Amino acid sequence: MKVTLQPAPNWIRVRLKALASMQTGPFGSQIHNEDYVSGGMPLINPSHIRDGLLSPDPDVAVGGRAVEELKRHRLLPGDLVFARRGEMGRCALMRTSDSPCLCGTGSIRVRLHPEKAVSSFVRWALSTPHVREWLELESVGSTMDNLNTAILGRLRISMCTLGQQRSVSNFLDRKTAAIDDLIKKKERLVELLQEKRQALITQAVTKGLDPAVPMKDSGVEWLGNVPAHWKLLPLRRAISFLTDYEANGSFADTKDNVNLDKGVPYAWYVRATDLENERWGLVDSNRHCDRHSYEFLRKTKLFGGELLVAKRGEIGKVYLMPRVECPATLAPNLYLVRLNTRILPEWACTWFRSEIGGAQLVLANRSTTIGALYKDDLRDCLCLMPPAHEQQEILRCLAEQLRPIDVASIGLLSSVDLLREYRQAVITAAVTGRLDIPAEAA
Repeated sequence: MKVTLQPAPNWIRVRLKALASMQTGPFGSQIHNEDYVSGGMPLINPSHIRDGLLSPDPDVAVGGRAVEELKRHRLLPGDLVFARRGEMGRCALMRTSDSPCLCGTGSIRVRLHPEKAVSSFVRWALSTPHVREWLELESVGSTMDNLNTAILGRLRISMCTLGQQRSVSNFLDRKTAAIDDLIKKKERLVELLQEKRQALITQAVTKGLDPAVPMKDSGVEWLGNVPAHWKLLPLRRAISFLTDYEANGSFADTKDNVNLDKGVPYAWYVRATDLENERWGLVDSNRHCDRHSYEFLRKTKLFGGELLVAKRGEIGKVYLMPRVECPATLAPNLYLVRLNTRILPEWACTWFRSEIGGAQLVLANRSTTIGALYKDDLRDCLCLMPPAHEQQEILRCLAEQLRPIDVASIGLLSSVDLLREYRQAVITAAVTGRLDIPAEAA
C-alpha cells in the first residue's frame, strides 16, 4: 500500500531529488578513533536530530586533519539532515545561528536548490505523518530500516511558488511556536500538580492527619520528627514473604518450562511496563503464558494485593498488584513482597512512592548503569508504621485529597494531546495548500 497526500489545486507533487542534491554521511572507515576530540567540530548523527533542529554533542566531534578531510560533509545554513536509521522521517534544518558541524555517518545531507525550494518550507513538508509512513513502507526489508539517498530521492512533496513557500514557513513558525508555548504552560501546570501531589503523600505518611498529635524525634536526620506512637522499623519486620522470578528454578529449567505468548493464553505474565501503563490482565501489549508455565512458576503466582518492587532498571518504582480475574505470575526484574499485619500493602506502596520512602530505594541502588536492588537492601529500608486502623484512615483521607489533583492532571494531559494533534493537522494542511495563506513578495 502506498501512502499519498493530494495537494491543493495549483500545487504540484515533486520528487525530492528534483529539488535537491543528496549525500550520505562519511563511512565509518573514514573516521578513526584518534580523530574524535571533545569540543571539536560536531558530527550530526540521528541522536542529534531533535524536534526538527540540530542538537550537537560536543563529545561526538572530530578535530585536526579529520575536519579538512571531511569538509565535503560540512553542513551549510539551509541544509536538511535526515536520519538514516531508527525512527523514519527524523529531519532537522541547519540554521544560520547553528555552529559549524558535519553530517555524521548515520545521516543524509539534503542541499536544496534555492531557485526551486525554500529549505524551511521543505523541512515543514517533511515533518508530516504521511512522509514518515511512506519512508517506513519504502525502507521495509532494509537492515534496521536503513534509509538511503535513492529512497529519499523518490519521496514526493507538495510544492508551490517560492513566495507561497516562504509564507507557509513563516506562518508555521509563528503558529507552532504559539501552540508549543501553550503546551509548555499546560505541562508545567501538570508538573506543579504532581509536586503538590507528592508533598501531600509525604506529609501524610510522615506526619499523619492530626497536626496536634504528640511528636518524637525519629532518630533519623532525613526524617525528623514523627508521631510519637508510630514505629520506624526496617521493612524486614513487616515482610512475611520475599521472592523473585529466579526462585522458580535454574535458567535451563525455566527455559524448558516457560512458554511465553504461545498456545492458549492462561496467565498474565506481569511486567513493570504493564503496571506502569495500567494495563491489567490478558490484554493487548501484555505478555502471557500457558497453564503449564503458570504451574511451573508456582513460587511467583500473584493474587492481588502484593507489593511489587523494581529490582533492576528503574530502581525506586513500586507497584501494588491489582486484583484481576485471570491467573497472574511475576516476570523477571521485580520483587514480590507479601507483608504481615504490621503494615497494609497499600500503605507500603504509598510510603515507597513518597519522597522519603522512594529515596531509600534509589540510594540502595548498587549499580550506576542498569540499576540493581538486592533483597537485603530492600529488607533494610526503613518504613514508618502507624497502627493498622490509622493507616487505613490516612489512606482514605489521602485518596480524597489526591482525587481532584489527579482529575485535573488527566484533563491537562488530554488537552496537551489534543493540542499536539491540532499542531500536526495545521502543519499538514499548510504544506499541502489547504490553508489560505497569502504569498509573500519574492
